[in-house]
Amino acid sequence: MSMDAEHVINNLKERNLVILPEKIEEYEEEVSKRQTTVPSKEYWHGKKVFITGINGFAGSHLAEALIGIGAEVHGLVRRQSVPIHSNLKGFKHKLILHTGNLLSEKKIKEIIHEVSPQVIFHLAAESFVPTSFREPGLVVNTNLGGTINVLEACRGLKDLEAVHLAGSSEQYGFVKPEDCPITEETELKPMSVYAITKIGLELAGKHYHRTYNIPAVITRGFNHTGPRRGQEFVTSVVARQVAKALLRGEKIFRIGNMDSFRDFTDVRDMVKGYMLAVEKGKRGEAYALCSGKTIRIKDFVELAMKLHGVEMRIEVDPKRIRASDVPILLGDYSKAKREFGWEPVIPLTQTIKDMVEWFKDNQDFLDVEHH
Repeated sequence: MSMDAEHVINNLKERNLVILPEKIEEYEEEVSKRQTTVPSKEYWHGKKVFITGINGFAGSHLAEALIGIGAEVHGLVRRQSVPIHSNLKGFKHKLILHTGNLLSEKKIKEIIHEVSPQVIFHLAAESFVPTSFREPGLVVNTNLGGTINVLEACRGLKDLEAVHLAGSSEQYGFVKPEDCPITEETELKPMSVYAITKIGLELAGKHYHRTYNIPAVITRGFNHTGPRRGQEFVTSVVARQVAKALLRGEKIFRIGNMDSFRDFTDVRDMVKGYMLAVEKGKRGEAYALCSGKTIRIKDFVELAMKLHGVEMRIEVDPKRIRASDVPILLGDYSKAKREFGWEPVIPLTQTIKDMVEWFKDNQDFLDVEHH
């Protein structure tokens, strides 16, 4: 990072926008004072909801939250020879699952029209950015083609109140430290095919809203994490290795780029943001959902170790380095707070602890490597 960039980072630290391990108590106290609107039981109770990507990370947490508030939850799952759906463990019996392929326009329309939902959450996607460097065509077909199929299926639904489209902070791409915090008005400079597909998703949602009056609402979710996060994502890479240190005494910690900064939100806060965007968000508009804080990956590793009292030797693994990586993400959730009262209230420290506990409770995943 250049001297100018470091100067701006120091300025962000002075403005209390960077999480620092040595000042973690002050950060936790600040988060504890936040207040957020919670999803309305009156709105969601008995509501018929359809989720694509229900077996995924965010989809499973969303389904769990919706069940807890009394919604009738349907979800799209891909055909599996042994349909385990591990992310839905403990509440799968409360869901109504439909088997289909997002890329089949005919099948998706058939399922959605059969369910006739009042609310659709479209979360299904190839979400791991490096995949878009290895298999860009697959990512385009799934993320953009799948979105068009869902939006086409929405046409003709009589009771549809909202279709939520999950965008991403990756849409912003090459953001300089001086451009932070990022708002909905920040210029989009994508640095991956994945980011391009998420921009396409947003544009498609706005087009279908203007042209066909589809009640689309878009969120640009910044990095969200928590228990059940995919093994390939950096927060899981960290939590898994800390769990291995606790359980097995491992001393070597392997990771990729530690110099990037990321804005992490707990997934349980994130899905409440999705729900509130549906309840109160303006159709045809996008909302940034984030924590309003950023942390250097190196400091995230140090914090995870510090919280659990472990010491490990850190080694940089070249195989984990991306061909192109966004240097910093730091968002501003003011619009979401102003329009539907959302704030993230779970501190990153609690998220890290919960993730490490999840790996300790699910030790089959300790040796699973994806990068």
